Amino acid sequence: MYPLFIQAIAKGQNRILLVMATGTGKTYTAFQIIYRLWKSRQKKKILFIADRNILVDQTMQNDFKPFQKVMTKIENKTIDSSYEVYLALYQQLSGQEGEEIFKEFSPEFFDLIVIDEAMSSLAQEESRSISENVKWGHRKRFADGKVTVPFGNFLGYKRGEDGNLVIDEEQAVIVKRIYREYLSGSTAVAIAKGLTNDGIETPGHKQKWHASTVRSILTNEKYKGEFTDGDKVVIQDLHDRLIKNKKLKNIAQNNDSQMFNDSMFNSFFEDAAQDGYAEAQQSYMSLFEDPAKYSAIKSALASVLYSELTKQPRKEVIY
Repeated sequence: MYPLFIQAIAKGQNRILLVMATGTGKTYTAFQIIYRLWKSRQKKKILFIADRNILVDQTMQNDFKPFQKVMTKIENKTIDSSYEVYLALYQQLSGQEGEEIFKEFSPEFFDLIVIDEAMSSLAQEESRSISENVKWGHRKRFADGKVTVPFGNFLGYKRGEDGNLVIDEEQAVIVKRIYREYLSGSTAVAIAKGLTNDGIETPGHKQKWHASTVRSILTNEKYKGEFTDGDKVVIQDLHDRLIKNKKLKNIAQNNDSQMFNDSMFNSFFEDAAQDGYAEAQQSYMSLFEDPAKYSAIKSALASVLYSELTKQPRKEVIY
């Protein structure tokens, strides 16, 4: 027997009140409902309302992370109708008399509106929010790449205006070359020799590359992410989802590896990751919290799957 709210949704009931105790996963449950209705295109424009900024921001950073490319937060009385998932504060939508932002939307604009803890008291939330703010702040700084590194010898990155990591597009080409050649079967020795012959400087600004330098880049967590046993399970799950995709196989067999890896594979990977997150949020959380890990896994799986789908020999991926 499905829960009553699932039955109500299946029957097309337009209004549902879902009462859940604190800490039992209200926002995650809301995400599950929204994601499935959005994924099936039964609902195309969704509004999620809360009554405190912390609830909106945490939702965007955590449970709603898979929506990041189609999601926006309504701020500063600015409306962009090109998005599909909107998050807003009650207060922002209501505004002062004559400044009601909700009037910017037509009555038919949203297919689904979800109100999360809209009637809970501000005092109760603030009493427990201090420690949550600190933890969330640490997570956000990590997710934003705000880390301390030796920029002078860190190939592929440079110091941004705010003092944090910024990709150096010219050097990033070298890092991608190293990973691409390794995944194609080249050894660290062969890669180092090729870089030296092509006159490319090492991270330490020397002319000669050594195999140990190449290995340090292949195993550096800032490039490939720090993979745990749980990550390996996620990688295997993503692989199993994608290898069965007949459309992806057809694309791989009719395009070269660079075209497949650089552009065509992206949307398939995003869909598989979002589906995996919807089914196993805890397992997939680190994938969406760490942009470097997300990119590394996507790049590695693209090369591995292209080889498998076209039945070409490949080098095993470093985890």
